[in-house]
Amino acid sequence: MTYLNKLRNAIQSFFSQADPPMRNPTWEDLPEGVISELEKLMSELPHPSSYLTVLKKEVRSALKAWKAKEAANHLVILGSPVSPLTELIVASLSQQPFPELEVVYPFSDYNFRHDSYPKKQHLKMAIEGSIQKSESIVFQSLCQSHLKMIVIPDLEQYFLRCISGWEGMIWLREKIVQTDDCFWLLGCNNWSWIFLDYVCQLNAYLETTQNLPKLSSDELQQWLQPMVESFIPEETTNPSSFFWETLGSLSRGESEIAKQLWLQSIQMSFDQDLTENAEERPRLKLITPRLPNLPSLSADDRYLLHSLLLHGKITRSSLALSLGVKEEKIQGRIQLLLRDDLIQQRNGLLSVTPLHYPKIKQELSQNNFLIGEDE
Repeated sequence: MTYLNKLRNAIQSFFSQADPPMRNPTWEDLPEGVISELEKLMSELPHPSSYLTVLKKEVRSALKAWKAKEAANHLVILGSPVSPLTELIVASLSQQPFPELEVVYPFSDYNFRHDSYPKKQHLKMAIEGSIQKSESIVFQSLCQSHLKMIVIPDLEQYFLRCISGWEGMIWLREKIVQTDDCFWLLGCNNWSWIFLDYVCQLNAYLETTQNLPKLSSDELQQWLQPMVESFIPEETTNPSSFFWETLGSLSRGESEIAKQLWLQSIQMSFDQDLTENAEERPRLKLITPRLPNLPSLSADDRYLLHSLLLHGKITRSSLALSLGVKEEKIQGRIQLLLRDDLIQQRNGLLSVTPLHYPKIKQELSQNNFLIGEDE
């Protein structure tokens, strides 16, 4: 079954199993049940091709300069806390676009976030162990010329804002500079990057950075239009250029925000002229996208949200540690923020809901928090 068929079936399945609705000619937002199912399915949506094209181009250019000894041995890709940066970096390397390189993921077997915050010895063990393992394989194969690219696509996951929480980053910056026979590809949340530069001058050591590009309204339309055409009839709605321009502007060119904005723009109505024996199916249309308003936030809420954005995604215990409080003290606030959909929980990890990111960022900026530069 294709991805688009799954989307269509999700809507049809929901309405066939739900209680028959009262016939209402007015247009209404989709039920939460439908939105939840569609969000799960949309997580399978292929990444915009323009992201992958730009990433491959930037990595290829940086590699070429490094091999020619014209540039440093690293490239740092920066993205917002709600961008799928880790998945994009991995996807851009999945088809072996650089066959002359051995690609090494030193943390593929580690999951520090589910234990405690990652200490320096954890990082050292993982990185040096993976390099030694790679060198052993090369020696056994009697390879005369072998280049390695060490990939850490989610750097923000390997420090914590607490006492001694970024000692590993200090060790890592030195290791990268000293290991000039390897190329290092790093991905990092730009909020984390600004914080790490503030506390351990990371940018002075790793100066070659590139921001993940923002998607234009045309690129967002090209990416999402197949879904529009798949289950929203053309006679019901034909999104204008204004719709896509608004979507691009409100989403700041971020794919994850755009996906959720698009879902929130779908409305439904049941045909008033259906006979009693007819199978009821909703009519769907798109309305002009709009960002939801933020509820009133307390000072504690702001500190909690800032820590979430700083680390991208995090467990409750690590979040409490980053805030310098006991876990039970923040449980109530977490539940309220989950209820208001400002944050979400996936596989035990908390993160900010992309749809609310633009206004949360604005709120934190107005209250003098150190924020990322992702405009």
